[in-house]
Amino acid sequence: MNILVLGNSSVHTARFANQFVNNGDNVYLLSNNYHRINRFDSGVHIITFLERVNKFLANRNNLHFDYINSFIRIVYSTLFINRIIRKYNIDAVLGINLAFSGPVIYRVKKNIKKVVITIGNDYNITKFPNPGFIFHNEFLIRQYCKRIDKIISYDIDYYKPMIDKRGWNFGNWEFIHHFGIEVNRFKPDNSKEFKSFYNFNHDSIIASTLRPARMWFDYDNILNAVKNIVEKHTNFYYIIGKGDNESDVYLRNLISELDLSDNVILADVIAYHELHKHVAIADIYIDPINLNKSSLGENSGISTAILEAMSCGLIPVAPDRPSIRGFLPENSHQFIFEDFDKDLTDKLELAILMRNNQEIKSACRNAVVKNTNWDKNFEYIMNLFVNN
Repeated sequence: MNILVLGNSSVHTARFANQFVNNGDNVYLLSNNYHRINRFDSGVHIITFLERVNKFLANRNNLHFDYINSFIRIVYSTLFINRIIRKYNIDAVLGINLAFSGPVIYRVKKNIKKVVITIGNDYNITKFPNPGFIFHNEFLIRQYCKRIDKIISYDIDYYKPMIDKRGWNFGNWEFIHHFGIEVNRFKPDNSKEFKSFYNFNHDSIIASTLRPARMWFDYDNILNAVKNIVEKHTNFYYIIGKGDNESDVYLRNLISELDLSDNVILADVIAYHELHKHVAIADIYIDPINLNKSSLGENSGISTAILEAMSCGLIPVAPDRPSIRGFLPENSHQFIFEDFDKDLTDKLELAILMRNNQEIKSACRNAVVKNTNWDKNFEYIMNLFVNN
């Protein structure tokens, strides 16, 4: 089967594209950015018709211009989508993220199966200044939903009421608790021999947030807390995933200002097939989402990143929100904090003290195994295409 994946170069998109390749399908990626292409297996064919646009937009990757970037890419993708489908003889389309794939799928003329997987940001895409906002008024969203055969949304307890209230549910929405992760890939015994990659000693205490920096990640308060920890534990290290150019410059300046250059590492883009090794070397995971900086509000669901960390036995230090408290096992609720500014240092100290507690680590991993099922949910998506 020839499958066209619409999305970005996020880990989330890579998981699905790579899994289709593993199943023997021909996968073509049409992305609204190409910053992290090395996350995809070699079997994923990258469609580069946007190359000229991307060259023009290169080095303009700041917070405000990114909205224009996304808008231009949506326009180009929408104009050329049918040509791409004909050229590669596409049999089915999988959209990761309604914000990008909705307008593009709306233009598809060929009678093929069209499935979209929604992510957290999708539920506020009608609010300025989200990327491509001109396409995302309530009327147009309803039209996109009608043209899509199946829309799959996770974190049902938090998002389904929004969908029903807005009138987007035309009977083609499927709600699940979470897609899950490949639990057997993300596990504790993948870890310690990989510490040499970062030149860590065996007694190093490591915390990580490997997802690329975003504007709603509270690295100011996180790094201030790390500064407090380093004063007591000189062998404490924190790994952050690199973001766009603007956020990287900001982070580097902040790290230098706090004199944390020896203890904070900006990890380069990590290929998906190696991600589990980078996650598993750590002892602690810090969830960076500050709801006061995010348009997601308290309805922000449980992230894939924290599931990967918990599967690897990391202690989850996370801000309090319904999805976190409902998902984490009770013995790890002690690491949930109310305020980034006031509570984070104390919670990190507690996590350092408890980082080798096998009962907590096992409970975290078991919570992921119990509440998510990647194989089952991916098989469901495959069946949607096979039964086209």
